Amino acid sequence: MTEVLLRLPDDQTKTFIEKQVAAGQFDDASQFILNLIEQARLHAERAHVDQLLLEGLDSGAGIEVDRDWWLKRADEWAAKYAGGKAS
Repeated sequence: MTEVLLRLPDDQTKTFIEKQVAAGQFDDASQFILNLIEQARLHAERAHVDQLLLEGLDSGAGIEVDRDWWLKRADEWAAKYAGGKAS
């Protein structure tokens, strides 16, 4: 495991973290910080997906996607990535 030195800007921040741990939400301060990092990572991933969706909406005229379209794509992807035909 990698260690990182974290300097807190004031006693209020340290007290807040200690209260979160004391409330039983986290085992220790490290777990609290890891939870914040995970939340930030998830937020960044959601923002990336949102950006991709917006790019898709702005990419031009839409197409109708039905069962036949998916079957055709499945066959194409199977041939491209598996060297064979989808079953």
